[in-house]
Amino acid sequence: MRMHKDAQKLRFIVFIFQASNLKGPIDDRIINHIKHLVNENITHPRENQRNVKMLVKSIFGSRLPSDLNRRFYPSREDIRKIVYRKRKRLMDGKLDQQLLAEKVEEWTGEDTGNLVFFRPRTEDGDKESSSFLLIFQSEWQRRLLAK
Repeated sequence: MRMHKDAQKLRFIVFIFQASNLKGPIDDRIINHIKHLVNENITHPRENQRNVKMLVKSIFGSRLPSDLNRRFYPSREDIRKIVYRKRKRLMDGKLDQQLLAEKVEEWTGEDTGNLVFFRPRTEDGDKESSSFLLIFQSEWQRRLLAK
């Protein structure tokens, strides 16, 4: 009888330990993989979940963690939040300004007749920072203003 109660107690402790992992933080490797997928324009939560499962299989091999372990199997809502944060950072990022700078060079090339002034946003911490500014005037806009 005593052995039965000890076994029940042990099962309960194991259950509590497993349940404590349900709300644990998501593993950094998983978060970085999801961010990489977002960079590759894979943003759908189900597709990300499928890719995360493949990553977990490649990390652990045959000794997989429980499917209930959110550390390695984040919920769709968790994935949705990670994707949202990464996409938001991409929108605010310098990558957009770099792409726009390339477009400005294209717009100001020879025989275009465009006038373009571009000042990217800069933040130097304690030093002065400048806000984003883009001024574009095409040849036909100048003609209209001259009339």
